[in-house]
Amino acid sequence: GTKADVSIILSRALVDMELVSLVGVVANLAPAAARARLARGTYDALGLHAVPVAIGSEGLPEGSVAPSSELTTSGASSYQLREPDETDGVRLMVRAYEAAEPHSLVLLLISSMADAARFIELHDARRESDRARSLLFAPATPAAAA
Repeated sequence: GTKADVSIILSRALVDMELVSLVGVVANLAPAAARARLARGTYDALGLHAVPVAIGSEGLPEGSVAPSSELTTSGASSYQLREPDETDGVRLMVRAYEAAEPHSLVLLLISSMADAARFIELHDARRESDRARSLLFAPATPAAAA
């Protein structure tokens, strides 16, 4: 599977083991809307209906054209494609951040860091870092981004 597939399955396992409380998912990298639809449907199929899913940034260099959403959803069944809960990933991050207890959040980035950077820039999370415990990331390389 892809890095996204593995992360969804791992997140379910961590929730089942009560090691994490998943407060939101931002699907990014082009085509972000298609990735969010697939993520929402997959989380629903895994019984994680309460976890909000949002559309993140495309993560494309300026002037680039996004690939067809068919590339992302071509093997998906119709039950796996659901509309995401939020159209703006940063808005979801702000909502989760504002609802969090002090030092309780871990932000895990497995692809583009653009949404997190925009969140920090807009929300000034650096100054209000009392809610964030840590930041973990495994950025996607061009070959691994698909």
